[in-house]
Formats: sequence, structure tokens, C-alpha cells
Amino acid sequence: MKNLFKKLLVPALMVFAIVCASPMANAADYPFSYEVRDGGVVIVAGKADYVGEVVIPEKIDGVPVTIISDGAFYGAEDVTAVKLPASLKTIGNSAFEGCVTIEEIVIPDSVTSVGEGAFASCASLKSVSIGKGIDAISKGMFEGCSSLNGVILPDNIKTIDEYAFSCCDSLETIAVYPHVTKVGNYAFYDCDSLAKIALPETITVIGEGTFAECEKLASVSLHNTVTEIEALAFDGCDKMTVYYTGSMAAWAHIAIEEEGNDPLTTATIAVGHKHDNKEDVLVTPTCTEKGIGDFSCECGYAYKGEIPALGHSKVNIPEIPATCTTAGSTSGEECSRCHVILTQPQTIPAPGHAEVVDAAVEPTCTEEGKTRGSHCDACGEVFVKQEIIEKKPHNDTHEITKATTSKNGKKISTCKDCGDVRTTILYNVSQFKLADTSYAYTGKVITPTVTVKDSDGNTLKEDVDYTVTYPEGRKAIGKYTVKVTLKGDYSGSKKVSFTITPAKTAKITSKTTDKSVALTWDAVKGATGYRVYVYKTVAGKTRVKLASVTGKTTYTALKDYNGKALKAGETYKFAIQAYKKYKDGTVIYAKNGVAYTVTIPPTTPTSLKVTSTAKGKVNLSWTNVAGEDGYTVFYSTSKNGTYKKLNGTKADVAKLTASLTSGKTYYFKVRAYCAGTDGNVRSGYSPVKSVKVK
Repeated sequence: MKNLFKKLLVPALMVFAIVCASPMANAADYPFSYEVRDGGVVIVAGKADYVGEVVIPEKIDGVPVTIISDGAFYGAEDVTAVKLPASLKTIGNSAFEGCVTIEEIVIPDSVTSVGEGAFASCASLKSVSIGKGIDAISKGMFEGCSSLNGVILPDNIKTIDEYAFSCCDSLETIAVYPHVTKVGNYAFYDCDSLAKIALPETITVIGEGTFAECEKLASVSLHNTVTEIEALAFDGCDKMTVYYTGSMAAWAHIAIEEEGNDPLTTATIAVGHKHDNKEDVLVTPTCTEKGIGDFSCECGYAYKGEIPALGHSKVNIPEIPATCTTAGSTSGEECSRCHVILTQPQTIPAPGHAEVVDAAVEPTCTEEGKTRGSHCDACGEVFVKQEIIEKKPHNDTHEITKATTSKNGKKISTCKDCGDVRTTILYNVSQFKLADTSYAYTGKVITPTVTVKDSDGNTLKEDVDYTVTYPEGRKAIGKYTVKVTLKGDYSGSKKVSFTITPAKTAKITSKTTDKSVALTWDAVKGATGYRVYVYKTVAGKTRVKLASVTGKTTYTALKDYNGKALKAGETYKFAIQAYKKYKDGTVIYAKNGVAYTVTIPPTTPTSLKVTSTAKGKVNLSWTNVAGEDGYTVFYSTSKNGTYKKLNGTKADVAKLTASLTSGKTYYFKVRAYCAGTDGNVRSGYSPVKSVKVK
């Protein structure tokens, strides 16, 4: 009923805000509408068709942005991220509820109020940083954020309201600091991954359903200040160890309601627990100043405390001898940690240089020369560096026999000045290589670089040893020939070719039934058709063609690698490869088809039967369907109310006996699930059945 009320409330709030806002501005530069109210900008509603990151500025037309109104971005599934300004003070009810692609939220310190369900059902939200201006986590603030696994709570939080983190399936742990005095009903309900929780001594009452259905909760730390544990507080938490700071006698005086708290009767109660206070440094201590640490225990308890100052650690400062130009110093003492000088070294003056001249040397065509320079005779420091003067070039005459693509050539050089004779072999040109012989279509001109080498592995120089002539166009899909013409000491030419292939298919999506996979992909420009493949295994590379598709970008797969019907619960890998076919029969294929993996859902269970033949007991059975790894049974006290998971189902077992309250009528439905590559894949729900428990 709570979720239904919220779904009805938020659209009504949005309509009210739009009708009552005056004056309203719709600036084309922003992905939202806003109004100016009481000296501040109020964000009223996001644009329905906006896709991407929403950046809310600190000011609009010089006026600070202070409020995001109720339901402003409710259900904005295409908003991928949001950046909140430092001027913001209020985030309204359900402001970002249902923004299913946002992964991170940083709430600035300026925010002092966050409304109910502000970030509820943000299914992709992984991490949240909450500013220091907030002292309460409001009702349902992060309810249904199934990917949330990183929450940074400021240590001034006083209240965690009801349903605040319910159904946060990925939340493993969260630090609840001593300022928290209240954790509301169902605050951590159905947090499937929550393994450890420590409540401070300021908590005296654990409310109804606070940790219900937290199946992996293994460690609970409680202080002897707890006086009451309400109904269903630990319902479904069957493997707990409770670390209790009080005695067993004190534990026996806690008022524990029996309904739904059976796990407390089987849990290990570790009484007289003392925290081991492992230290995590927040403010590092110095030699003279104390630090601050975040101390914690393996049971999950955490608090902040002081770390003593370290004191100085004396080390010797060695003596530094003086050089010609640099003063030296005597020895001294300093602290190795903070580097404060404890005993100041004294300066030793520099004595000065003793300069000598290095004479110049003239170069010849066989020997290098040097310029005039100078240096210090005492320390060797160079004042004027002697630069190397290259040898004079030989005054050569040349006899050249050009190299070709099949024969070596040679160059005979004779110096007129020194008589030196040098013969250089010009190796035949054996390699003409393009950077690549295949390029995917981009719509731009493709100009592959050419590398030319001789038979000895030497790389020739473009425009010195050869020129390259490219064909015109080189944009469309097809085959192109490049001509390389040798020049200078080389003679001959060579033609090399490359192909422009269709681009890879992109944005493959699918719709599945328990017997088929309907694949859809974006059209590839220039392609005349597509090949659809299925792989033998998901991890393998062997594949077989299912079909060639022309004139459309969809295909419904019904068969596997062996031509057999697709099976419910199985995972398959498909590939779509674009090609272009010419009138002469030539076909050019894209380099590789893009792989796409999908899991066929199990068949929906039918014939659900529910009976009650014994007091407090309900028997359920249904058809055992194909492709399942297990079943999930849900129950509620009203047909259209909130359904909870009923524990106890196993794979391939299509029946269950549960213990429920006598005299009450319960409603049940069941669905199958199987493991997919990105998590469980679920069937549809069976029809709802009801029974009154004896």
C-alpha cells in the first residue's frame, strides 16, 4: 500500500507544482523548468525527453538555486547522472525516485532537508555521499536502490527513518555512529547482502521489521542499553551471532516480541562482548599534535577517538663539504618525522674556481673538431663547453647502379680531398606494406600509410626514395589499389590493395520468451544484408550461421547451434555481421560480428495450489517448470498489498510448507528464476491464490 500511495502521490505533486508555479521559466539551456520564489530558484520539473547528465548550476540569472521540488525528476529513466550545486538547501519528496540509470549521488553540505523517497528505486545507484548539513535519513530515502553498496553517512546523523534503506540488495555494511538515537521500522528490510550491523548505545529500541529478510546478516552488535525488540525485527535472519555488551541476565530482561523474532532464539548470543578497537586514522598525529582515529571492532561497532602525539625522532644531519662555488655546512640534528631542525648546522664559505682554457681543434673529412672552451682545474666544472664540430663532408664523385624490386644496386663514392673510396650496396626493394589491408566504414576518407623496405630490412624514405599515389574516393565500401613508385637510387613500382568493409553492428537488443529470442540492431550504413550466427558455447568461438537477413534489422531465433529448439533457462551467444553484396557476386563482410549474450527465462509456473490442513501451517504446490534454478514464493495479507518473500524453496522442488499466523487469510504467488550472465533471470508470476490459515 505504501508504494501504491507514493505512485499516486508523486504525479499529483508534479501537476500541482506545474499549475501553481508563477512565474515559470522554460530556459532552452537547461534540462528542467524552474521558478523564482522567496529569493531563490526552485527546480520544478525535468524535461521528459532529456537524456544524459543533469548539471544544476549554483545560480540562474544571478539567483541561487535552493530547492528541488517534490517529484521534479520522478521516473526520469534516461537521466544518467546528476550534479547538485553547493547552494542547494532542500531536496523534495520523490525528487529523483525511479531514475534507474543514475550510479552516484553526492549531496553537498549546504543541503539541510531531503524529502521522503527522494532517491527511491534508483536501481543503478551504487554510491552515496551525504553532506554534513543533514541530520536525518528520511522515510524511504533509498528504498529499492538494489545496486547501492557504498554509503558515506556523516557522524552527525541522528535519525534513520522507516524504510530508509529497505530492499537495498547490494548493501553489505553501514556505519551507524553514536549520535543516531532512532532507527525506524523496516529501515533495513530485505537488504539481501547486509552481513554486519553495529548499533550504538544511543539506540534503546529496535523497531518492527528493522532487519527483516536480511538473509545474510551474520553479525549484530548491541549495547546493554537496548530495552525492547519489536515484532519481526530479525525475521528471516537465521544465521546470526549477537555480540552483546551486557550479561546474559541483562539480555533476559530485554522485552522481545515473539512474532517474527524466532532467529533470536537460535542465534549465538556472545554476552560480555568488549570491542577490540582497531584503528583507522582520520587525522594523522604529528610529533607535537594529537590525531583523530576511527576505531572499530570485528562485530561492526565504530567510534571516533584521539591518537597520542608521536614526539620527535632525532637523526644526524651530516656535514656537507664546501665546493668551489657552493658553501658547505657543519653537522646538525633534525626530526626524521616532521623535519624540524633541532640543532642548526653552521655555514662553511665556498673557496672559488681555478679556470684553465681548452684549445680549439679544426675538423677534417676524416676527424671531428672541437670549439674553444674552459673549465675549473680544481673541481672540473665546465665554464664554456667544447662543442663537437662534425667532420667535413667528403668531396665525393658517385657511380650509381640503381636497385630494383628484384635486383640489388650499388653506389661507389670517391673523395677528391682524401682519396677515400666507399662502396654502398643498394639492396633490392622487397616489401611494400600498407598499415592495414582492411578498414571498417566510417564515412571518412581512408588513407593508409605505406611502409617500404629493402631486402636487408632498411626502411626507405617517402618523397626521397619513393612516392605514393592513392585512388580517388576511398570512402565507400569496396576494394582500392595504391601505387608506389620508386625514385632516386631506386627504380620500379608496385601496387598494393586495401578494402573498406561495412562497420560492425551496434546497439543489439533483445526480447525473450521461454522459447525464442527476438534480436534487433541498428542499421549499418552501406550494408545490403546481415548474417546472424549462434555460438556452440557462450565461452567458445565456434559458431554457425542461422540466417542471412536483407531489408530489415530484426531476426527471431528459435534454434540453437545444433538446430534444436531454444531451451528455457539456457544462455546463448549470438553475433550479427553486416555485409555488402555487389552485382558481380562479390561480397565484403564486416571484420567481425558483434557478440551478444542473452539468457532464456524459465517457463512461468502454473497450477498453484494452496491449502491449510494443520494449525498455523500452509501447504503450497505448483507445476515444476523447465529451465529453472529455483523458485521464489511471495505472500501478503491482501491481494493487492505489499508481497514479501517466503523462505524455504529449493531447486527442482515445486512445493513448500510454511508456518504462518492462525486465523489470518494470506495471498500467494510464485515465479521461477535461473542464473544469467548478469544476475538472475525471472519468469512471470503465477496467478494469485489465497487461503485462511487454520
